[in-house]
Amino acid sequence: MLIAELMLQRTRADQVANVYDAFMKRFPGPRVAAAADPGEITSILEHLGLRHRIPRFIQLFRKLSTEYDGTVPPKFEHLIDLPGVGRYIASAVLCFGFGEPVPVVDANVVRVLRRFFGLSSAKKRAHTDPLFWNFSRKLLPGNKEVEFNEAILDFAAIICKSKPQCKTCPVSSNCQYFKRGI
Repeated sequence: MLIAELMLQRTRADQVANVYDAFMKRFPGPRVAAAADPGEITSILEHLGLRHRIPRFIQLFRKLSTEYDGTVPPKFEHLIDLPGVGRYIASAVLCFGFGEPVPVVDANVVRVLRRFFGLSSAKKRAHTDPLFWNFSRKLLPGNKEVEFNEAILDFAAIICKSKPQCKTCPVSSNCQYFKRGI
């Protein structure tokens, strides 16, 4: 889960799929990757673009191998301390990987919340605004947090895209964006 989330940063899922499969086949765990030649890691990951991320992957594997016995830690404070891991990735790993009841807020989720609820933020990177994280936490249904987070991410990818599909949206009648005729 952690590796997939890191690969998905600023990269489309269809680009990541083949690279992820090849990577996991060659490096089935952090210890294998930590012991590998960095050039071999680079040769697989360079297909994602954004080559500046590759050293962080290598640092991550080494840290997981040495400090966490080759496993992904199940605590936010440990995840957030890993190279390349921010609040979104730490939360996604906790939710999707460990089933923890935490919100998962990225720019796409912010777009849905802004439009549907009419929320706004003065922050340039609104997905870092505590407003959206706190609001999302309140929306989480008991015992269905994973499904909720997956649903809102899918909804953002399929319906509430940058060019929204309001005419086919099943919740447009309750959406502030749609009601304002934007």
